[in-house]
Amino acid sequence: MNPRKHRQVPAGQQTFAEINGISKFHSLTDNQRRILSLVACKLTQSEIAKKLKFSPSYICQVIKKLETYNLIKKLETQRTKEGQREYNNFYELSPELKGRIRKEIQQPFTPVRVHYIIRKFKIVNQSGPVSKDKRASYHKSWFMRGKSERFKFWYPGKAGLPQVTIDVHPKTIVAYVDKGQTIVARSMEEAEQLAWYALYQAKDRFIEQQQLFGVSFEIENVGQQIGSAHGGLLLHEDGPFGKEQPVTPDVWIDRSVKKEVGEGYCEVESFTNGPHLTRVEKALFAMEDLEDTMPDRIRTAMPEALQALEKVGPLTAEVHTVLAHIQSGQTVDSRLNQMILMFGDMLKQQHDIIDMLAKRGINIENK
Repeated sequence: MNPRKHRQVPAGQQTFAEINGISKFHSLTDNQRRILSLVACKLTQSEIAKKLKFSPSYICQVIKKLETYNLIKKLETQRTKEGQREYNNFYELSPELKGRIRKEIQQPFTPVRVHYIIRKFKIVNQSGPVSKDKRASYHKSWFMRGKSERFKFWYPGKAGLPQVTIDVHPKTIVAYVDKGQTIVARSMEEAEQLAWYALYQAKDRFIEQQQLFGVSFEIENVGQQIGSAHGGLLLHEDGPFGKEQPVTPDVWIDRSVKKEVGEGYCEVESFTNGPHLTRVEKALFAMEDLEDTMPDRIRTAMPEALQALEKVGPLTAEVHTVLAHIQSGQTVDSRLNQMILMFGDMLKQQHDIIDMLAKRGINIENK
């Protein structure tokens, strides 16, 4: 055994690997951090590529870089019941970095699906008929009420951006994020920004491709937003909000998502610039944080609480029982039930003590 490899690091000092890893982490791009966040969530490379709309080769390249930076390490591959080797690689955070930048790496991704992102651009000048060459991302044409022809161009999502469709009308083009898109982002604001960026990128690409086939377009740069962006939370129809329309202002139930995600689902929606979904989002993050940190918080507070409760003999054993359950790794629900039972007994005994003192003529409120 190499003693230098396993030497103890004095408190307050960092290993070279830790210092180097933290330095490399802060030099990562936003996309690399998003990939690292999903790696830490135990997603495979193919799942990450699908979620972020990156190419598998790019994901592989970033994963190798993260390993080189000592930010992650590969987990041992397990065999299946049939004895075959599982080829999906999973990773975990490097031990040198756990507890130091873990929270920063595993940044929460918003559970809100941001959609209804539409922008209309005025065509200032057009040199000729729209090119319908497939190499120009042309998808199909249609006639609106028997009048002039309209055109549809489609741009697949890539590099973390959603897929976009552009409808070309006389004098205007309308760009919008396709239905069913889920944008992986840390917040609703970031998801909306990525969506708007995707629209502008698709608009510029449309102009460039038309130019390649001899048609020049002059289109206003900013355009006009159509409607307000929506945010939605996917729910089961048999849940509390699935049967009736919410009474909260500016919140509604959208059942059209069945076509996108399947039967049995609906989506509670609001505007992304309103406070309602923001509050729900914060509550969900707080619940996740509570589930992760509650055992540690209870363990920290328990020794002091035990000293205070030593004076109340019958309850001490119950408190020790709850502490044992917490340390045994029970689920949050089981721990919560134990705590409720304990505090119920505490309240009952407190009531009995107050009754006993009252019979002796002692008013505890004045003490």
